[in-house]
Amino acid sequence: MKVAKSLEKIASESAIRILMMLVEDAHHVVRAAAIDCLGSIRAAQAIGQLSEKLKDSNSSVRFSVVGALSSIGGVRVIEPLIEAFNDPNSEVREQAGYAIGAFPDLDTLSSVVFGKLTSALVQEVGKIEGDHYSYACEASIKALNRLDPAVIETLLPKITDILKNHPNEIAKVDILKLIACANSDSALELFEETLANTEDAYAYQLLLNNHIRYLQEKSSHYTKAQTLTAASKGDAEHVGDHETEAEDIETEKLDFALYIDKLREQAKHSDKAIRLRAIWLLGGFQDRKSVETLFKTESQGDSNRFIQTATRILITCLEDIEREVSIQAAVWLGRIGSPLALSKLKQLRIQKLEDEYFEAVQAIQNHCGYYSLPEAENREALLLNCQDSVAKSE
Repeated sequence: MKVAKSLEKIASESAIRILMMLVEDAHHVVRAAAIDCLGSIRAAQAIGQLSEKLKDSNSSVRFSVVGALSSIGGVRVIEPLIEAFNDPNSEVREQAGYAIGAFPDLDTLSSVVFGKLTSALVQEVGKIEGDHYSYACEASIKALNRLDPAVIETLLPKITDILKNHPNEIAKVDILKLIACANSDSALELFEETLANTEDAYAYQLLLNNHIRYLQEKSSHYTKAQTLTAASKGDAEHVGDHETEAEDIETEKLDFALYIDKLREQAKHSDKAIRLRAIWLLGGFQDRKSVETLFKTESQGDSNRFIQTATRILITCLEDIEREVSIQAAVWLGRIGSPLALSKLKQLRIQKLEDEYFEAVQAIQNHCGYYSLPEAENREALLLNCQDSVAKSE
């Protein structure tokens, strides 16, 4: 392996010949090192031999081959990279996806090779490996995103089938973004259908954000075209009508009750990672602006109520059996600064002597204007009563 690395620095024709000889070494570590070196010096004369090594029995060697072909570049490496999508190892396929995604001139490929490429990428997106979102699938979606929207449109029947059958909801978000970039008329219907069936709150939020962005972009393009048409015809009366249509679309936001129910369920989920993610999402509702950006609100009272609901769920998370979950809930409660959490945080601070509980108490006191514990205890009930009164009056 040291020999291979030394030869890489020389990069002469004789050194390349020796490296190509080492590619056939009996030991897989030597083969992989020699292949890495050939990629580093971009030895185009080794493309044929490297392509053959995609059949190597060792997956780390095949992984190195894909990386080397990507480094060498050029149209000649595309077909071997397409072949790599048939590899049984997902890391090799992931590397191939990223290599294709980084290729600068996909539009220069022949129609035959380009057809093989798009088929391989769509096939990879459609591979279901349990219920998780594989990195190989993610890399292939990113590569497809680089293609012209007109090309994506021709692939929509297959991509739509994959969307409906994929078990992972985060993967569905990225597949829908791919469909949306093709400006397909079916995208709106698919967004709404997927939103209605999404259980994961994080995926739901991502979907909603992309749904709203898609609506805004379509509305913006439509309004611009209609406004220009109306202006060119001297139809000043209807120019403003098209702008109003855009505003109407942009007001589409999430129903708070539906979303908070998802988060409440996930805050009690058996999987610690899901509980932590729910806490992170709940902690995002730190102020009226963050709430009103995402949810339909009628008044300031609505915003305050949403923040208090999120805060109460976070307070229940303080009782979580996992220290990490409880600590994260305390950190977010400190950032939100609601006095609703003070009593529980003070209790935990005494019981567990964790710095994070003490810091959360201090953060809330500073946020509310409390500078000592006795003062906080005297004024906490008064402040809560005031907040409730304001919410009711609105």
